[in-house]
Amino acid sequence: MAKEKKVGTLKPGNPFRDWLVDVLGERASDKKCRVEVYKIIPSSHTVCRYELQNLGLSVIGKFYAEPTGWKRNYDPVQAMYREYETLKKVENIIDIPRPLAIRKSFHCVLLTEYVQGRSLYEYMRQDYGLYDRLISIAHVLRKLHDQTKSDYKIEREFASYHKVLNQIGLDMSSRRTFDRLLGDWWYSQRLARPYGCRVHHDANPTNYLFDQGKVYVLGLREFTGECQLCARPGDCGSRAKALFCRSSRRCKQSRTLYRSFYLALQPQRIRILCHHSRPAVLYEPGNAENCKA
Repeated sequence: MAKEKKVGTLKPGNPFRDWLVDVLGERASDKKCRVEVYKIIPSSHTVCRYELQNLGLSVIGKFYAEPTGWKRNYDPVQAMYREYETLKKVENIIDIPRPLAIRKSFHCVLLTEYVQGRSLYEYMRQDYGLYDRLISIAHVLRKLHDQTKSDYKIEREFASYHKVLNQIGLDMSSRRTFDRLLGDWWYSQRLARPYGCRVHHDANPTNYLFDQGKVYVLGLREFTGECQLCARPGDCGSRAKALFCRSSRRCKQSRTLYRSFYLALQPQRIRILCHHSRPAVLYEPGNAENCKA
């Protein structure tokens, strides 16, 4: 669960603060206001919320030149441009925090709108209204899948899956289960298609926010390095691990939610293969060290 920690206040004359206010234009009605800085942890990079005092307005800054997670061998400038371009392409397809600006000189920062909503993680903890929330997310993802196309090479996608499995350190039994599922996918005619689609790539329950009847998708990005716009099974596999493999005590309930989710995501297309009950942690980012303040 992401948390905020106040780390400072930016006053007029601070270069980053002045640029931020300039980007917001007329929305920042008080050009001399102070800006409170809140660091968001954990995250894969330094991420901060900037709140303009007395204006009820906040934005999010993500600094690509300040990685805090395990992935550090990448070009931060390229990563900044890629995510900005990705957000611009999908902002008219699904609801996301809209991209506002990028700036290389400020540690490769990407500035986006701030959405204050309730995350899927909170609904998962309470199990209240979870079914409806999952169906809503499935519809959003299907819309993203149906309205985007991308290059698709099955060898590249499966190499990526095996790389992730090698990184997370599964026990032997769980690894054999995933290897068997990947084998079923490899020989399935469902993957024999000329193109793929854009997928989320980060199935973290905190990356889905519900606000005023809308589902906002956070963390939608292009991976640095090689292009990884994969086919539909990429989203399916990650959601299975991150959303439904919660605990053996809730195995039956998780399977029911799992099936409902996929029927909404890909009716008549997806065969339910994954049925293990062990939790699978894909990624645990580190804590941020520095923040712009």
